[in-house]
Amino acid sequence: MRKSRSITLSASRINCLCNCPHEYWLKYIEGWRPLQSSDALKGGKNLHRLVEAFFNGEIEIPIDPKVGAGYEKFIQYFLSEYGTPIVETEQRFELDFGYGKKIIGFLDLLIPENGEIIELKFQKIPDLSVIRRSWQSKIYRFWGLLNGYTKYTMIAIKKPGIRQKIKETEEEFYQRLLEDITITTETVYIDNSIFALRAELVEMFDYVKQLHKGGIYPKNNKACKVFWECQFLPLCQDGCTLFYEQKTQKELKKDAR
Repeated sequence: MRKSRSITLSASRINCLCNCPHEYWLKYIEGWRPLQSSDALKGGKNLHRLVEAFFNGEIEIPIDPKVGAGYEKFIQYFLSEYGTPIVETEQRFELDFGYGKKIIGFLDLLIPENGEIIELKFQKIPDLSVIRRSWQSKIYRFWGLLNGYTKYTMIAIKKPGIRQKIKETEEEFYQRLLEDITITTETVYIDNSIFALRAELVEMFDYVKQLHKGGIYPKNNKACKVFWECQFLPLCQDGCTLFYEQKTQKELKKDAR
């Protein structure tokens, strides 16, 4: 009997697949990655790194003042709202659907004593309704239902858009950044209704299986420049590999994003 091909999905992989199957093929099947990450992606990663270090009792010095201000604002908010509970950070998880199919991901923050999952976002225009409807949100809550967590909290930090003035000192600019940053939150209680997500995920696995079987991953040309220019445009349209690196299959298996 022929062994079926294993399929690993995550929230970001599903988003990519829904947006453009050809981008999914370039990124997750062929292993291409842009040599330079977008500024938005860098900012989010750096903020998560600082937050993880804080809860692990380590000290990290932020390079970008905007990220540093966002981090300070979040820590102030967290300590005022939660105190000092035991916090688990960047916890990797797997949801096994059998027959080589699984969902993988990382949970931003867990507070076990509260039964609470926290998702942290650092965005120019935070929209909690968009975050709540996202695949990441639904998968986090699905994991929570299976593991005894009852609350899912979204914390959105508004990324400042202001720039330093010519005669402004670093300290003055930093204070203005703190004043410009806002934090919005929403808590959703996890109940059995999220279990309906399982059927959606099974359908997504079936869709990926059909793509693998046919070997054709169609382009969605409408998605090339909807909100921003796709990072894979030079590779997709012109076959230019100058701005990319190609991961090995072994490296791809370790990548849960």
